[in-house]
Amino acid sequence: MRWTDLDVPATAPPRVLIELYRRSSQQGKEDPDFLISLGIALRQVWDMAGAVEAFQRAEALDPEGFHAFGELADSLYMLELDDDALTVINRGHQKGFSNWNMEYIRASALRRLKKHPQAKEALRNAVAMSTYAFAAAEDLLAYAAETQDGDVLLDACDALPSTYKTSAPNIAYRAAAYSLLGRRDDACALIDLDRQVVQVAFEPSRTFESLRAFNAILMDEIAANAVAYREFPGNVPPDPAALRNNQLNVVAAKAYPALAAWLRVIIQKELERYRADTSSHMFVYAPEAGYLYTRGYIHRHAEHNGLHMHSNAVLSGVYHVRVPDEAFNPNEHLGVLQLGLLPPALKNFVPCWRQHAIQPVPGIVTLFPSFVFHDFAPTRSEQPRVALGIDLRAAVPE
Repeated sequence: MRWTDLDVPATAPPRVLIELYRRSSQQGKEDPDFLISLGIALRQVWDMAGAVEAFQRAEALDPEGFHAFGELADSLYMLELDDDALTVINRGHQKGFSNWNMEYIRASALRRLKKHPQAKEALRNAVAMSTYAFAAAEDLLAYAAETQDGDVLLDACDALPSTYKTSAPNIAYRAAAYSLLGRRDDACALIDLDRQVVQVAFEPSRTFESLRAFNAILMDEIAANAVAYREFPGNVPPDPAALRNNQLNVVAAKAYPALAAWLRVIIQKELERYRADTSSHMFVYAPEAGYLYTRGYIHRHAEHNGLHMHSNAVLSGVYHVRVPDEAFNPNEHLGVLQLGLLPPALKNFVPCWRQHAIQPVPGIVTLFPSFVFHDFAPTRSEQPRVALGIDLRAAVPE
């Protein structure tokens, strides 16, 4: 596989870029493109209110040339200003800006407003507009899963365009439908965690002296630019104070580039093994080109990510950087990685495949199919659980 991110240069941390943008603005160098760049940087640190202000100023300065309707609408949606988000999307459409992501934001806002027929229509539009609208496909199938009827769910999977046959949402919900219908062999042909989960221990170079020293540096790099986030608006963890860092490939980082290089080697080996025997379904499919997408997480107490899958990835995983002392007790099940659950709408059902509860161990990467629903149990600890979320994403056209 060709890695498309090997030559991507390290960037300045988002907060540094934001400071530079703001200083330039104070010096009278404000222009629409500059403000759009500022809005994008503010979104990276989860300052949605600041991003909205920057985008709105950009549009006010150049109404005809403004193009960041999707980013503005999504920022408003994240602030739960759904009507305002819909207004922005409609304004963008009137000016000729229309893509699957804008339709997906429209659907998300309509769904939260409980306008479900219109939301489903927007999701269908998104899927029809692109072969890569995986999040929209997932939400369409989630609607079907709410019926808790295996036949209805299977029909919804079959109704997706043929290009979505080998997508993570289709595989995940098709397996769930088979499970509901008692078609165990069909379900377990798709999800068989005994064959699909791989764990590998990381051994840092002598430059870092020890694994403990390496993980300490990596934890500092994650914490340096971590911001409070809400992973899933409308379906957030009990305590939304969890921290996330999406910008790990920054100038002066030492541990992250070393781990990313090792992860590419491990993933490449697994991909070659999968190409030789695709029956394991460990990958959604084998891409010709792809890139590593990672984000660092810091959780405490009752925080967790929420039950989810990775609809736009072909392989996923987690590398544990630090684990609270409480999580080392295998009898407590605190902080365990829970793999193989059914989608949220089917949480009261038990899947026909064997689920996995994996004890977290610092220095171990756990790889699994992106279509497997998962979460981790809260640690109930003041000590942080620090982990790196990992995706292999296929390189797709813009």
